[in-house]
Amino acid sequence: MKKKHDQCCTLSVLLLTFVLLASAASPLCAGTFAAAGLPDDPPVMVTIFPASGVFIAGQVFTVEVWVENVFDLYGVDIQLAFDPALLQVVDPIPGTSKVEVTPRYDLLSPDLVVRYEADNTAGTVWYAVSQLNPSEPVAGSGALFEFQVLTVPQGVTQIQITNQQLVNQNSELIVVPTGALSTDYTITLVNGLFLPLVLR
Repeated sequence: MKKKHDQCCTLSVLLLTFVLLASAASPLCAGTFAAAGLPDDPPVMVTIFPASGVFIAGQVFTVEVWVENVFDLYGVDIQLAFDPALLQVVDPIPGTSKVEVTPRYDLLSPDLVVRYEADNTAGTVWYAVSQLNPSEPVAGSGALFEFQVLTVPQGVTQIQITNQQLVNQNSELIVVPTGALSTDYTITLVNGLFLPLVLR
């Protein structure tokens, strides 16, 4: 467990270092809504879509990870956990050594990609990217990355956010409320429609 924690910290520091180097020639920017003098704005959130749903075993659906209400975003380190007995991430490029997730360009430009992979044995997804100079900090809401999931047997399961580090161009952490949201997926053997028995 300590080894995994150390690895997580090392990559997070690596991401922050890259952001710092990328911003060395750029003007300083405010980090959070509060730093920008906007205390009444909605909180920054990392969310998963769909947040809930009923799916048939063997069905494939797309999961999107979003950041909402962000200000001055320059890099992210997002980690997820899921039950590999119930869900499996579909490799978009079969035959490669890793199971990749797909970066999205809705908001953040992934100029430097540190991690963008899933582990179907451990049940984890790791996405860590940063913009590089001359890319400007971004604000607003948008998808960071997406991946497809295959439902395996029936049951109730979740995808949980285990790490959500957002940084600005000065390598400062952007405040994200604690108590990250998770999903709630129900996997059934049929489509969930039950017809009444009619006797003649």
